[in-house]
Amino acid sequence: MDFSQWGQFKENQANVSYLISYIEIYGTVTMMKDEPKRLYEASVRANNITITGFELHSGYVGNHIAKAINNGFWINIGRS
Repeated sequence: MDFSQWGQFKENQANVSYLISYIEIYGTVTMMKDEPKRLYEASVRANNITITGFELHSGYVGNHIAKAINNGFWINIGRS
């Protein structure tokens, strides 16, 4: 059965554990909330994606958007 899980992050580095582990991961998407507006200087990514979780890392250039890297969501789709 294919299904998705999602969550919100409040830290710029976190280990995310899925509530239900997968047999296979199809994809993981990370995104920041649109606050503040200058998000072109920020990035968020998922590293070391496994069937039970992943590492989330976000960062920024400059000094305007520290709040953005601590405020976003992730979603993934996989087979259980």
